[in-house]
Amino acid sequence: MIDDLKKLITPKIMAIALLVIVVGVSVDLALVTPKSKRLVSLENKRMELLGQVAQVQSSERDNRRLLGYLEHYGLRTSSLIKEDPTAFLGKLIEETNLVRLELRAVDAIESTNLVQTKFFLRVHGPFDPTLQFIRTLESGTRLVTVDEIKINTGLDNRNLETRMTLSIYDPLEKL
Repeated sequence: MIDDLKKLITPKIMAIALLVIVVGVSVDLALVTPKSKRLVSLENKRMELLGQVAQVQSSERDNRRLLGYLEHYGLRTSSLIKEDPTAFLGKLIEETNLVRLELRAVDAIESTNLVQTKFFLRVHGPFDPTLQFIRTLESGTRLVTVDEIKINTGLDNRNLETRMTLSIYDPLEKL
């Protein structure tokens, strides 16, 4: 009887086991696998987005460093060339506390991308402000070339009288 029972139970158990396997595989294929693929897809998209965020943050850090560098040297585009060259020179003379004796535009030459404005300038003042004026011209935000410079002692023998011809170059579209 045990043998008959084993023979009867074994095919039923096999059929039930087979049915469980088929249902499990069907459920896996129908429900679990698509969700797993979607989960893997979402995880890949998440990693891609995290990479993009890291690039943006790195770019922002680089931009902040670049803006700091440009600000340090007075090269920010927002602060570049907003006034005409005569006003620029007049303001620079006032900032260095020199006395302007003469300032006149001699010529303006327009090329493809630049306007070269030539000036004759005569100022009077102590040595240190005169030196500061020349240094500011050299290291300023505008391209300035000093074509000729003559420095003599003034009539009072304490101050200097400086005569110079210089050129200021500005981008054509900014003027």
